[in-house]
Amino acid sequence: MYKFFKISLVFLFVGLVSDSRPAAAFFHSREPIVEVVLTVSEFYFNPSRVTVPVGKVKFTIMNVGNYSHGLAFGGGGISQRISRINPARSATLTVRFAESGEVIFYCPLKGHRKRGQEGIAFVTSAEGSEGKGS
Repeated sequence: MYKFFKISLVFLFVGLVSDSRPAAAFFHSREPIVEVVLTVSEFYFNPSRVTVPVGKVKFTIMNVGNYSHGLAFGGGGISQRISRINPARSATLTVRFAESGEVIFYCPLKGHRKRGQEGIAFVTSAEGSEGKGS
C-alpha cells in the first residue's frame, strides 16, 4: 500500500513538472463561465443582442412579464431550452458554445417567436472578442 501511494505521488509530481495535460487538467478543470442576464416579457428579450465568447455561458432569465415565457437556442449545434418560466420567476441555463458565429435564441412557447420574441447571440473566439459591441 505504501509503495503504491509513493509511486502515485511520483507520477503526479512528474506530470506536473513535465506540464502533462492530464495533470494540468486535474488541477485546472474549471473553465471560467461568463454570465449573461436576460429579462423577458411580452414579447421581447432585453437585451436582444448579446456578445459571448466560445465556451460556457450561464444565462439567467428573469420573467418580468404577465405571461409565461421560455428560452431556447437554435443553430450552432445548440439545442438547449427552458420550456417555461412563470411570471415573476427566474431560471438559469448554462450553454457551451463550441465555435464562433451567430446563434438565435427565442421563446419556444406557441406563437411567441412569431410575435418577435427572439434575439441573437454573437459568439466570438477569444482572439476576436475585443471591440465587438452588443
